[in-house]
Amino acid sequence: MRLIARRAESSWLQSGTVLDGHEVVRPVHGRGVPELRYVARSPDGSAATVIVGRRTFGDRRDRSRFRRLGEARAALDHPAAIRVRAVTEHAHHPALVTDPYPDCTLADLLEHDAPLPAEQVVALLAPVGDALDRAHAAGLVHSTLSAHSLLLAGRERLMLDTFGLLASEHDGEWNLLGARDLRYISPEQVRGLPAGPASNVYSLTALAVHALTGEPPFTGDQPAMMYAHLVNDPEAVSSRRPDLGRRLDAVVSAGMAKEPAARPRSAMELVQMLADALGVKRPEASSRPAPVAPLRLVTEADPPVAPGRARRRGATLLVAAVVAGSVAAGAIAAMAVAPFGDDASRPASRPAGAGAWNGLAGKRAELRDRLAAADTPKAQAEAATTLGDLYGRAARTGQPTALAAAAREASGAYERLASAAALNDDAGYLDAARAVERAEGRLSLAASRH
Repeated sequence: MRLIARRAESSWLQSGTVLDGHEVVRPVHGRGVPELRYVARSPDGSAATVIVGRRTFGDRRDRSRFRRLGEARAALDHPAAIRVRAVTEHAHHPALVTDPYPDCTLADLLEHDAPLPAEQVVALLAPVGDALDRAHAAGLVHSTLSAHSLLLAGRERLMLDTFGLLASEHDGEWNLLGARDLRYISPEQVRGLPAGPASNVYSLTALAVHALTGEPPFTGDQPAMMYAHLVNDPEAVSSRRPDLGRRLDAVVSAGMAKEPAARPRSAMELVQMLADALGVKRPEASSRPAPVAPLRLVTEADPPVAPGRARRRGATLLVAAVVAGSVAAGAIAAMAVAPFGDDASRPASRPAGAGAWNGLAGKRAELRDRLAAADTPKAQAEAATTLGDLYGRAARTGQPTALAAAAREASGAYERLASAAALNDDAGYLDAARAVERAEGRLSLAASRH
């Protein structure tokens, strides 16, 4: 069936406007996202796309955040990610210049042709999964992954868009309920937590279900879909398409697990699991992310535990995902370069605070690995205590306020984790692990705003 590009919407950017040497020609449809898109002409006469955010920068930190994430997106070099040519702004609005956008998206293909053959679904999603994993390794996560954000080049190739970078943290409820496609949103995003790599795995699973069955996992109005993502299990795919077999049900259940840590460790691992369950050729990743080491509550009497096996699976997976989350680590590391933003007018006390935040960014990964590898209660308690002390030093700087508060909460959570490990308190360890998850989520959100 022929795919039809949608009509352009109204625009405030006039034809002839020049951004970073690219001249705006005409607007194209933005499909309800917090951005406006324009066909543009590059200095050499070739086509390009200019994308401008609908909102202005909220403050200097908002501008600094966009610049940092935009540069990370521009550095993402992958065939399944549209190339970003320039990170710029216009009249205090964030803006990007990219290669020309295709006229259609995966949403158009699903609307006209779904359900799709299993081989086609795997072939379409494999490069996307590989590109997402590469982005995650760089500390970049897609905040609005949906069928509309996957650009359709021809009929056989998908490309990721600009990762929702033109949306602001200040968009708040409008961003979630006004423009977001809630059919694929992860439970943690519904709860107001920042998206992480596992959130993209969830959304990619929901997209696979839609492509294979012709319907997304959950339907209904906005409140119904939000509730379903938080509480309900998706309907078994085999009940919609018995020809696909029941093995697929387990993969979908894992990919859409409510707990992020229970999902496949990477987007490409999910796609490979889908391929195995569907009986099609397994795609290979171009670069394989380092596996997350499991974290477990150990006892003196515990026998050696083989890699990948954990006695207390709930606490193990929960904390392993939190302390190994590339989004939080990437945001903290990027923020640590200038922890109080890029305003040179800050007080002279900045260096002491900057040292604490840089120390957190520099040592966090090493301590995470030490905590994950600990094989005695003493070693586990010591690693968690050191993490608590590190977060505590950052919290005592008192600045930036939101980061300091989140670091204070994380410090207390790691101290509780250390105490539970020392006492071999399984229930206390699980409670502390949940506290760590909440604290790290808030810290990641606060860091993304700086």
